[in-house]
Amino acid sequence: MSKKLPKIIVILGPTASGKTKLSLKLAREFNGEIISADSRLIYKGMDIGSCKPTKKQQRPIRHHLIDIARPDQVVTLTAWQRAAFRNIDAILKKKKLPFLVGGSWLYMSSIIENYRIPQTKGRPRYDALTIGIAVPRGRLYRTINARVTALIRAGLEREVRQLAKKYSWSWPSMHGIGYREWQSYFNGEQSKKDTIAAIQQATRNFAKRQMTWFRGMERRHPIHWVTTPSTANNYQRLSHIK
Repeated sequence: MSKKLPKIIVILGPTASGKTKLSLKLAREFNGEIISADSRLIYKGMDIGSCKPTKKQQRPIRHHLIDIARPDQVVTLTAWQRAAFRNIDAILKKKKLPFLVGGSWLYMSSIIENYRIPQTKGRPRYDALTIGIAVPRGRLYRTINARVTALIRAGLEREVRQLAKKYSWSWPSMHGIGYREWQSYFNGEQSKKDTIAAIQQATRNFAKRQMTWFRGMERRHPIHWVTTPSTANNYQRLSHIK
């Protein structure tokens, strides 16, 4: 890592790969704060379907850019990037280590590559050590299926029903995976079993697209891949941060 630019840690990977678990552990160990780079975590009230870190998980480590908008508000990439830069710089001023964590590739790239929107690469603002979690596909897909089942048990249907009473399906927030699939079910056009299967399939497809994009990103910016969150615990370059 460069000694000239401020250092940040980036943790990326497909959905259900273990980013939250790893980021919480490393942020505690290296006196950090977490900036969410997830386009779904920005919305208030969309907690279960977005797999938002719980209040209990957030309590020991300060989190930023979570619950910053209502579902009927649109947050542009430019607005999110400006907010992320402000938060990262504020964390650095406190002599703490920023952890940029998420799976929304445009959000991640806008910071790592300092995009001049729309997507013109600028000179880096930070020295970003990027750790990617690459879970074997079969295991990842099984985890995704199990996670969706757990979200149903946690009350996802109830959460979406409450949101649908207040917000139109036309809002971008309601297009998110885990939310949009319920519209047909609520309209009596699809069974609950098929709705759950549709969420699982859409999530698996999304994870595949995420990995395709991250592999492309790797041609421009080095990503240090680990296969599980636990294997990153002993990642040797982290020792140089302290």
